[in-house]
Amino acid sequence: SLFLNFVAFEQCHRASSKHVTAYATFMASLLNTPEDARFLCDCKIIGRHYGTDGQIAHFFSNIGKDVVFDFRRNYLSQVLQDVNTYSEKDWR
Repeated sequence: SLFLNFVAFEQCHRASSKHVTAYATFMASLLNTPEDARFLCDCKIIGRHYGTDGQIAHFFSNIGKDVVFDFRRNYLSQVLQDVNTYSEKDWR
């Protein structure tokens, strides 16, 4: 897909911004199950034109594999930190 090609391009070119890789890695951190994909689709965060909920979850869970990426140095670093802090709260 075009999205995968963008990630591959950023991985091959040191001077590239890594914005697509940051987005892909961020989405992969949010999408672990088909239920996660369904929720994000229902909220219109992502579109269903990528396939079924299972296919969407599978796509994003695999897109970040084997990429070199620094979580601390990208435009989504604060959002990633906030999501991790939120998910670590004890909700009982």
